[in-house]
Amino acid sequence: MLALTAGLVAWQQYRASEQQRHQAISAQQIALSRQEAAQSAGLLESNPDLASLLAVQAYRTRHTKEAIGGLFVVAALPLQHRLTGHTDAVGSVAFSPNGRTLASGSTDSTVRLWDVATGRLRATLTGHTDVVESVAFSPEGRTLASGSFDKTVSLWDVSPVGPLAVSPIVMRGGALSGVGRPAGRRGER
Repeated sequence: MLALTAGLVAWQQYRASEQQRHQAISAQQIALSRQEAAQSAGLLESNPDLASLLAVQAYRTRHTKEAIGGLFVVAALPLQHRLTGHTDAVGSVAFSPNGRTLASGSTDSTVRLWDVATGRLRATLTGHTDVVESVAFSPEGRTLASGSFDKTVSLWDVSPVGPLAVSPIVMRGGALSGVGRPAGRRGER
């Protein structure tokens, strides 16, 4: 009976400590969310892009009133860049690892490369004969893969010199959803 009582007391103490730990984590997340929302508000004039990112991060951290209010404020900001050029819907986008290039795949069967800083079109990659379902950069950012409903995956050399299509890889199923590091190139950066 004594062992059972001791076990019950230990279990209750464990539950109380876990509850305190969860409360501490929750309080920390609330404080961090409020701090990020305040930083976002402070950057609205000088750096609206960073302010927008901080507002989203504040909301993801915790759904505080400050974070929700910050989202409404940044949602009302004018768009800095509108990327236009596809003739049909865009179904997939991917940022290059360095964040300077955005690739977009469209139902117009093209892939477009955009300069993130200026919003200008860098290149239009053609070769697919059906919807481009997905785009993904390799970890080093020099290769872009695009998967299409035409059952091909195209690999593109997107080095600064200019895009160059590599022969498509014929698939037997769906399109690409991610890209890993090519075999034999582990040491490259």
